[in-house]
Amino acid sequence: MDYNKVGQLAIFGYGTNDTILNAIQKQVISASLSIDTAQIGQDSLNSLLEYEQTGFANDYISIEPAIVRQDNAADYLQAASTALTQDQAQLLSLPTGTESTAADTGGQSP
Repeated sequence: MDYNKVGQLAIFGYGTNDTILNAIQKQVISASLSIDTAQIGQDSLNSLLEYEQTGFANDYISIEPAIVRQDNAADYLQAASTALTQDQAQLLSLPTGTESTAADTGGQSP
């Protein structure tokens, strides 16, 4: 922080990336406002399916924000690490679409 203002200013952020979470743990940033983007995506898909099935959908979806502070920043870091590991595992198990077997090609090699 510039001008030797550490401890005199309160800095608030938005989001929960590693940089912000580490700064919160080091008390450089006081807190950050977090929105559950996965919940936004899920609710959006649910609304789309509702509209497709009924022709109507709610035009308002409420997503509760969370405040990340030093006492819960480690929880967000752990959750992000776990989610990343799960995403990597899913990517590794996805079929590439470029592989074929002899059975796929009528017994002939591709």
